[in-house]
Amino acid sequence: MAKRVKRDNIKKPAIPDISSAMTMDHIAQLTNLSKATVSRALRDSPLVTVETKTLVVEAATKCGYTVNKNARKLRDKRTNTIAIALDFPSYPGQRISDPFIFELLTDIVNALSVREQDVLLCSPVVDNALSYQNILAAKSADGIIFLGQGDKEQILEDLARLKAPFVVWGGVTSEPKYCTVGSDNLYGGHLVGSRFASLGYKNILFMGNSQHLEFRLRREGMKTGLQEGGKQGKITDLTITDFTYEASYRAAKHFLANSSGTVDAVFAVSDIMAIAFAAALKETGRTPGKDVAIIGYNDIPVASYFSPAISTIQQDTVKAGGLLVEKLMQILDGFNPKSVMLPTHIVLRET
Repeated sequence: MAKRVKRDNIKKPAIPDISSAMTMDHIAQLTNLSKATVSRALRDSPLVTVETKTLVVEAATKCGYTVNKNARKLRDKRTNTIAIALDFPSYPGQRISDPFIFELLTDIVNALSVREQDVLLCSPVVDNALSYQNILAAKSADGIIFLGQGDKEQILEDLARLKAPFVVWGGVTSEPKYCTVGSDNLYGGHLVGSRFASLGYKNILFMGNSQHLEFRLRREGMKTGLQEGGKQGKITDLTITDFTYEASYRAAKHFLANSSGTVDAVFAVSDIMAIAFAAALKETGRTPGKDVAIIGYNDIPVASYFSPAISTIQQDTVKAGGLLVEKLMQILDGFNPKSVMLPTHIVLRET
């Protein structure tokens, strides 16, 4: 007959005393992983699989492990702070009024918060590569996310040559010199041109500023869409340098009062500009969408509330924000991520 062993005599596996401060060594022991792997998993490194990250996080949570952020900053030589560069110099009066920028900013901040990164909003007084390099050299931030290329393409190319860690929301080119996340501006414009061609419009007004890469791509796409649709229509440019509603409205009123030709359709590079033109057009007694077709860009919420509702090209700010953060984190971890072009689609409404 087998001898019965008392339960009290069974040796229990050693469990670290969680009354004292837990360390990565304890987590490594509990998960049978190396300390280096545990460290990468807690930093959400792309080098570690999702399954391993889940195992490490569960073990750390059960044991009450908390990351000493100050110690990690010293060890990793990182600030865990990301600078977001707002393109104030491109906006007269140093103010940004387009809701799209704030939607994108919100989604970037949300994506950074998931990674426990702090945010530094910046717009140097002197807008050159050295100013941004100084932000990084002073350890004010680990990397920079630029919201828009604006007219600083040369600055961005200089930063790329200096190997500065940054990513850009903007126009993606066929041979990018730095990592960019942006919607397919060329195709977005093509959708507009194809729509205008299908409706027989020949006299098109383009509201924007072709000095900006994103806007230039949208204009090129619209021109191609018109041509492929069998329309060799005339494209008139209404150059806007101040992207606010007030300035766009004044420009639209001036154009409508002084234009000698007729306009069938308007392609505005932002919904704010499209709404401004629609408001000015209504004051002349004409109806947007009936007398003149209008298509904007971005699909901000107010575009659907305006009367008549504005047709537009939609951009996904949630996906854009997440990708901008992901790409920058990859750069900080020593990788060389490729640029990403997000799909766009047309939203047809009353105009």
